[in-house]
Amino acid sequence: MWNWGFALAAFLLTATAFWQARHQWTVLNRWKPVTGTLLSREVPRNHDSDGYLYFQISAAFRYPVDGKPKESSALSFVHSSDFGWISPRALTYQVGTQYPLRYDPARPEVFEFGVGYTASYFRTPLLFLSAAAACLLLSLSLSRFSKPPKRCVQCNQTVRSFFRYCPECGESISAA
Repeated sequence: MWNWGFALAAFLLTATAFWQARHQWTVLNRWKPVTGTLLSREVPRNHDSDGYLYFQISAAFRYPVDGKPKESSALSFVHSSDFGWISPRALTYQVGTQYPLRYDPARPEVFEFGVGYTASYFRTPLLFLSAAAACLLLSLSLSRFSKPPKRCVQCNQTVRSFFRYCPECGESISAA
C-alpha cells in the first residue's frame, strides 16, 4: 500500500516541477534575446511574505528594443538566503560590460539576465524532480520487497524463494 502512496507522491512532485518551470520555459522560448550593457548592480536585502531574509542581484541595463536604446532595471531570478552564495555571482557582473539578456516583447521594460539552461536557473524544478526520483525509488523498492512469500501449491506451506522442492510434501516449486 505504501508503494502506491510513494508512486502518487512522485507523480505529484513531477507535475509540480513542470508547473514551477513554466516561467523559465517562457523566458527561454518566447522572450527576445539581446545584448545589454550593465549600468549598475547591487545585492539588496529583501524579505519574503513570511519575513525570511534573502538576497537577490539587482541590475540596471541599457539594451536595444526595435533599434532604440532602452534603460531598465530588474532583479535576478536566482536568489538565496545565503549572502556568501549570491555575492560571487553578483561580482561576475562588471559595470560597463555587455551581457546577454531576454526581454518580454509585450512589455520591453521587463527583462531577465543570467538566464539559460543551467542548474541555478532551474533550481526549484530540479529540487522537485530529485524528490520525485527519491519517491519513485522508494515506491519501486517497496513493491519489490513487499511481495507475499511463495507457497506450495499442494500443501499450501510457506517456502523460501530459493527452494526447489517443498520441505513438507516434496512437491516441485515452480520458478514462476
